[in-house]
Amino acid sequence: RRTRQQQSLWTVMHRIATDEGVSRLWNGTQTSLLLVSNPIIQHFVYEQLRSRYMDNKRRKRAGLKGNISSSGGKYHHGVVGNNVSSVE
Repeated sequence: RRTRQQQSLWTVMHRIATDEGVSRLWNGTQTSLLLVSNPIIQHFVYEQLRSRYMDNKRRKRAGLKGNISSSGGKYHHGVVGNNVSSVE
């Protein structure tokens, strides 16, 4: 016979269910679920806020790069235009 430390999960569950009843097998489950709900909600809210923040950050970077390249292109076009007109 195995010692208490070597018993499998199924063996222990079967022993509790037969000796003490099925209701005792699930004793404390409601409390455990209640205690894990707060960290789950916190993690969910954190992930949602992080995702929105990162999306906004990416959009700003993409918009900023687009504005710089377009205004930079206009600047260079203007400089070239002025140099060409002064050469003539």
